[in-house]
Amino acid sequence: MPPRLGIALAAGCTGAALLYSLLRIVQAVLLPEPDPATVLWSEHSGFFWRAWIAAYAAGALAFVAWLFPDRALRLLARAVMPVAIAVAVQAALVP
Repeated sequence: MPPRLGIALAAGCTGAALLYSLLRIVQAVLLPEPDPATVLWSEHSGFFWRAWIAAYAAGALAFVAWLFPDRALRLLARAVMPVAIAVAVQAALVP
């Protein structure tokens, strides 16, 4: 795998994890979903849409990281800890 592609893939995965956890926290706090036991049928799945939004944005981020690999590497080194914290907070507060 070329280094540029690996950097883009890492940036996309990191961005998707961060965006999904932030979307989940924001939706749980600002837009609480109804209780699934009281809803017989829903038009959409919250998880499905959060995952697709995160994947779409991660694709755009991966493309930008492919264009600027040196800058992306510096940002990736700084982004690991905030992403881990966001995922841990999301898992603890709104599983």
